[in-house]
Amino acid sequence: MAKPLKVVFLCAGNTCRSPLVEGLARHRFGEAAARFSSAGLHAGEGQPASDGSLLMAAELGFDLAGHRSRPLTAPLLADADWVVAMTRTQVAQVRFRFPDYRGRLGLLGLPGVDLAAAPEAAGGEEVDDPYGGSLTGYHDMSDQVARLLEGWRPVFAAADAPRRGKGGDA
Repeated sequence: MAKPLKVVFLCAGNTCRSPLVEGLARHRFGEAAARFSSAGLHAGEGQPASDGSLLMAAELGFDLAGHRSRPLTAPLLADADWVVAMTRTQVAQVRFRFPDYRGRLGLLGLPGVDLAAAPEAAGGEEVDDPYGGSLTGYHDMSDQVARLLEGWRPVFAAADAPRRGKGGDA
């Protein structure tokens, strides 16, 4: 049996978008082919999910009460096959701050495209940060990430695909 993919969802503070996507991925896909986690480029350690994300998770049928934020670090990246960011700016920040990262780097709104291998790839949809905004903003973000995450289903299901920098030829 192939080793499960290790996927890190990434946003700024790891309290709104990335924990919601992490929880939704677990809820929708399980963790047979992929292991899901999340982090933030500017996250403090140990903050709970935002009230808005807690509410959206409950509406989607899962619980984020146990979530605690964590910053993106080199050790976390060393074990990741995919880092999936919410914005292109976050993708660029990962490339700049962690030039030795050899896994795949994606954008939630551009399913399966490895922006580490093809940084010039066009297209993709970004996910705005609802932090500090209205409940409507959280609903919009929740609907968007639920829709965008579905595009990643074939990527997460292909756990036996070769992994760049992880012993595969890709």
